[in-house]
Amino acid sequence: MVQLLETVLWMLILAYEVNEIRDLQYKCFEKDTEIADLEMNNNMLEEKVKKQKEIISKQEDQIQQLAIENTEMREGLLSAKSDRTLALALVVSWIFLPLFSCLFSLLM
Repeated sequence: MVQLLETVLWMLILAYEVNEIRDLQYKCFEKDTEIADLEMNNNMLEEKVKKQKEIISKQEDQIQQLAIENTEMREGLLSAKSDRTLALALVVSWIFLPLFSCLFSLLM
């Protein structure tokens, strides 16, 4: 009878340990699944970052191109403005030169 009780006790202990092992295996499986999900999310985020860096690089190139075009346009406008100023000075000198020459001849 004692031996039977010992055998039953051992069987209960074994069953408890088997249940603990199954619980631990299930927890390990859950953790492995969670790790796999996190790795997949990490890979997706790395791909998004790579794409965003490419977009940023393209936009930086476009900004540099626009800056060059802006500088060229500004230089063109300044050149046109100085050309207009010189033309106006020439017209004004043609108008006032005869007047000043007449006034100067009258004073002399």
